[in-house]
Amino acid sequence: SEWGGDGMKKKPNYLNLFKGISLPWLLLFILFITSIVAGQVEVKSVQMTADIIDSYQNTIRIDRLVRYLTYLAAIVACGVSTTWIGEICYGRINRDVRKKVFTHLLRLPKKFYDKESADELVSRIIVDAGSSAYYFEILISTIGAVYTAVIVFKNLIGYNRVMGLYSLLIIPVSIVVAVMYGWFTYISARKGVNSNAVTMGYLFERTSAFRMIKAFNMQKAELLAGDKMFKKMFEADMFTEMTLAFVQVGMQIIGAISIIISFIFGSQMVKRGVLTIGELVAFYTLSGSV
Repeated sequence: SEWGGDGMKKKPNYLNLFKGISLPWLLLFILFITSIVAGQVEVKSVQMTADIIDSYQNTIRIDRLVRYLTYLAAIVACGVSTTWIGEICYGRINRDVRKKVFTHLLRLPKKFYDKESADELVSRIIVDAGSSAYYFEILISTIGAVYTAVIVFKNLIGYNRVMGLYSLLIIPVSIVVAVMYGWFTYISARKGVNSNAVTMGYLFERTSAFRMIKAFNMQKAELLAGDKMFKKMFEADMFTEMTLAFVQVGMQIIGAISIIISFIFGSQMVKRGVLTIGELVAFYTLSGSV
């Protein structure tokens, strides 16, 4: 919790939020397995796409087409099940964290409530605690992405060792983008959550006291205070947008590297008969999915 037993704020340790909470480990495990299976199925479907493209010059085999459609159905099933189970799993985590935070607030000393706005505390329970499951979501998706990346690079080297080794250039760029994205996302989330909580508390309190504000002619002072908080919200939103822009730039760089490797080096290998067109398409598709 952000508050100690004496009601004083302390440096937050978000892992403490999950102590004493019965986490849905079975659902988390199912989500983990589903992410692993989804990565395998996605890579396999790309391989089958290459086979279908290469066999198109002769005759499309019905059994290959049926298997390909089966893999596509499996991808859809993995996506639907991940979304559905994830909503239940993460919803339960957020629910239990809200309950824990609410219980903790009820046990704080009376003097604490004199210093904190009731409306801000409501925001802390609803908004802040509602994002607690985000850490599990990031952890599972990261592990699944790393596992998929290992399979992808294994297959890339299998298509062509030289191009596969060239594709390793994507790894450092991907790592930098992932690390920076995680760090900036954490900072932007902290900024956004804090500014939203303070602003919501201020607005709830002031909108219920408009008559008193007008009676004491305090409109100008309240406008200045509101403008200051709105600027903080704007800065937090801009930081979030900058984070998304950074990721988009990183993805564009990764895509550019994939294009250079696939179509510059790959086209030469297709001409020499070292690589088929289907394998080139599969190589490009897989390298872009890292």
